[in-house]
Amino acid sequence: MILNAAARRVQEMKAESKGASPLSAGDVTNDLSHVRKIIVACDAGMGSSAMGAGVLRKKIQDAGLSQISVTNSAINNLPPDVDLVITHRDLTERAMRQVPQAQHISLTNFLDSGLYTSLTERLVAAQRHTENEVKVKDSLKDSFDDSSANLFKLGAENIFLGRKAATKEPPFTC
Repeated sequence: MILNAAARRVQEMKAESKGASPLSAGDVTNDLSHVRKIIVACDAGMGSSAMGAGVLRKKIQDAGLSQISVTNSAINNLPPDVDLVITHRDLTERAMRQVPQAQHISLTNFLDSGLYTSLTERLVAAQRHTENEVKVKDSLKDSFDDSSANLFKLGAENIFLGRKAATKEPPFTC
């Protein structure tokens, strides 16, 4: 257990030194709202990644995330337009060299249903947030004036220093 944690830390430090940061299974800090293409990748792209992609694809479809595609591939065949790459932790560094612009998730078992469930929940939450943000902006469009005019101006002409109060009462009343 300690050896696994140490190995994972070493891989994460290597990734950080190359300017990328892989997501671990429990990492929720990265924004997933832009994810449209997920690839589960392994060495050959035909065995374990195909099974993992099948599990994830079913969960994504069941969640109603039709705008997200899930496929499998060999690491050497990863396309440059992929948003999220899922690989075995021993292969993550290679995948990051292949597509450094993508987010990466490392796993230890391609059939880890819990990881795929967690990822699907995070994707649903990210999509909801994005959709709600657009809906809120659209619904408030007529409610305010989005001009650059300052509603409250505080300039040098409105600041008075070194003055004495005429009374002890505050100058403003609410």
